[in-house]
Amino acid sequence: HVLLNGSTVHGMEDVRGPQAGQPTTYYHPTGPIGRWFARHEADPARRVGVVGLGSGAIAWYGRSGDQMDFYEIDDAVVHIAEDPELFTFLTRSKADIDVHVGDGRLLLDRSTAPKDDALIIDAFSGDSIPAHLLTDEAMALYLRRVADDGSLVIHISNRFFDFTPVVARLAAAHGLTAY
Repeated sequence: HVLLNGSTVHGMEDVRGPQAGQPTTYYHPTGPIGRWFARHEADPARRVGVVGLGSGAIAWYGRSGDQMDFYEIDDAVVHIAEDPELFTFLTRSKADIDVHVGDGRLLLDRSTAPKDDALIIDAFSGDSIPAHLLTDEAMALYLRRVADDGSLVIHISNRFFDFTPVVARLAAAHGLTAY
């Protein structure tokens, strides 16, 4: 199954075969997000915040004891991701999953939850870019929401825009090292 908006793929799940139920595309275990989770597999139970739900593929990496909070602006996307007839990432995840509907930046700013061990910003793959998520103010918010020894992960692959210089500048301005 493919979650598609125009020509932009926001998630894909094989429903048959040896990789059924496993994330594909960018979210595959050998892709960047899969490699990040593999590097942190031995970490104790963790809190993970994710701005941008898509098909919910990141939930596949949730372990028992983990808390994963997804922030999604589009209610229709939430209904699609939560429908196990379409995608099973959320329903099969071993983590405790909460989905919050609304602007991710505003929801993060209002959150009173403990800081996240990882905050993943995954809202830039389409042709409609939420530029307010890549400002100095947004970066300061992310750093307030992520634990001191935590990770800020920003998915910047995009067919239309090159976000590398923007994120590199933000990282440098906030004393961070970007990979």
